Amino acid sequence: MLAIPILLAVAIAGEADHPALAGSGELGLVIARGNSSTETLNAKLALRREGATWRHEAVLSALKSRKDGVDAADRRELALKSDFRRDQPRYGFAALRLEQDDFAAYRWQSSLAVGLGWRLIEDDQRKLALEAGPGLRRAALARSGGSGGGATEEDLILRGSLHYRQQISETAELYDEALVEAGSDNTHLKNDLGLKVRINDRLALKASVAVRHNSTAPPQAKRTDTLSSLNLAYEF
Repeated sequence: MLAIPILLAVAIAGEADHPALAGSGELGLVIARGNSSTETLNAKLALRREGATWRHEAVLSALKSRKDGVDAADRRELALKSDFRRDQPRYGFAALRLEQDDFAAYRWQSSLAVGLGWRLIEDDQRKLALEAGPGLRRAALARSGGSGGGATEEDLILRGSLHYRQQISETAELYDEALVEAGSDNTHLKNDLGLKVRINDRLALKASVAVRHNSTAPPQAKRTDTLSSLNLAYEF
């Protein structure tokens, strides 16, 4: 799994020019008081560097929720991805994903994949890209009776993803990000559908619905998680 960060560092150092980092940070916070006490924090940091040949991206996200003083959600995810020949309709990619979730069917998951991407649509109004390729996956099932990791799984996967953007007005953009990691032990699905409304050159509001599904789950664990959020985003 250390291969991807090493390749990222080598590729960035090898670029003829060193474009500045760009990215965005998102934050959503909900505090409820009354008959019940609930605090929910949803945060995301995305960094990217794009040159003539390579495009590198790192996304770190976290979800933390407490209800009446007891943890109700606790998830952290890191995704690293490098695209090669971004100036062409077809390109190569390498992707690494690490996830830890104390309240999901899997205590933790990690995957490493390589493959090809196709930019099917790219104009001023719409962008659509599809990616597919083989990979490796390691994961630990959550124990049915409490905290901690259960049996560890390791298998080959087929990774597929969809990236869609549509500009619906001068300030509003519709987006959909989908990921599938299909293996013999488990099929992990993730879809993030949302609307981003720009306030000014730096700030935007993002409303989204994120769905996560695992085809395998221990007894008493739900296979599907859904998160609806409204975040304030800052772009730099």
